[in-house]
Amino acid sequence: MQRIEIVSDRRRAHDPAFRALVVANSYVPGTRIRELAARHGICTSLVYRWRRERAVAAVVKTGSALRRRIQVPERTPTPGQRV
Repeated sequence: MQRIEIVSDRRRAHDPAFRALVVANSYVPGTRIRELAARHGICTSLVYRWRRERAVAAVVKTGSALRRRIQVPERTPTPGQRV
């Protein structure tokens, strides 16, 4: 049996400024997350994780979740239709 040597047992730690930069760049229109992650030498799923963590932190900080506004066109009732 061949012996395997483990060079490092620690994961890379990225500072909050780097994470914020990557997350901000991920929201730029037209950005592909896969290309962004490759450019920074990180895994694609890490970008999505940081985005989720930032969203949760924002909810905790403000106390409310961000909601999308949905435009619903007004409907005029047709004759005989209940309102």
